[in-house]
Amino acid sequence: MTHKISIIVPIYNTEKYLGNCLNSIINQTYKNLEIILINDGSIDNSINICNNYKNKDNRIKIVDKTHSGVSDTRNIGIKNATGEYIGFVDSDDYIDKHMFEILLNNLENYNGDISMCNLEETCDLDAQTTNFCDNAIVYSKEKALKELLYDKNIGNYMTVKLFKKALFTDITFPINVLYDDIYVAYKLFSKSNKIIYNPTVLYHYFQRKDSIVNNITSTSIKDYLKAIFTRYYDIKKNYNTLNLYNVYSIFNVVIKMSVWAVKINNYELYNNEIYDYYIKAKNELPLVSEKELTSLFSSFEKESYYLLKSNNKNEFLNLINKRICNN
Repeated sequence: MTHKISIIVPIYNTEKYLGNCLNSIINQTYKNLEIILINDGSIDNSINICNNYKNKDNRIKIVDKTHSGVSDTRNIGIKNATGEYIGFVDSDDYIDKHMFEILLNNLENYNGDISMCNLEETCDLDAQTTNFCDNAIVYSKEKALKELLYDKNIGNYMTVKLFKKALFTDITFPINVLYDDIYVAYKLFSKSNKIIYNPTVLYHYFQRKDSIVNNITSTSIKDYLKAIFTRYYDIKKNYNTLNLYNVYSIFNVVIKMSVWAVKINNYELYNNEIYDYYIKAKNELPLVSEKELTSLFSSFEKESYYLLKSNNKNEFLNLINKRICNN
């Protein structure tokens, strides 16, 4: 147990969930931890809860700061981290007691740079992991990036991953944007030689009614589109072997954000800005085979794609409304 893991926990007004989160961290089977709690200007009882836990566990460090958002908070956490490895846990979530032991073992066993597990979305504050899998999957850099673009097995979440701290040299989270992990995850993958994935659910993502996922806004839609297209152009420049999955990612986000816009009844955003992004995506079609591209789509995505391609926005709108009603 020679390697220290720095666990960074951004905290903002999560007093209701914070104790459960911290209990799951301090009770990890892997003990050589540095637990960095960053209170991002909370106005509830969060800082007092942090201080109470610090008095019980000398592995805990507290940074108390004015509110500046999760991106800046994560950057401060990285600057304060002294461990060889870095992990992130959101303060309203919780983790299985074996999580960091399993992630670190996979890094060491396969000489990896990033280790990942699976997550579940839950409304239960006490869900337990019951099915452990020993079959880790070893990805090369490009295979991991392909999976990240396809967004089925590997996602952008920072919270299900353990990183070598050295990967963050010259990489920071962008400030004042939502979905900052989209800007960062692919860059960290690009600096890695091996990425290890264990499909066991070790991270429990607690579904709050006031979370970003459950509160779609025009800003969140615009930020999501900007993040994915920024990543697209960067990967296009550096990895032309990933064009197929990269182009898929931008069509996927245009379709997904169209659904989000209709859900919040923002038809102006749907008809204008989102459609402008579709035109940008359409301009990238010469890079790929349409047959291969459409083979990656779900049935809904495929139908959406062909309606968009034929400029039939009204029929696409009808398709979206039907899908929303069915869900």
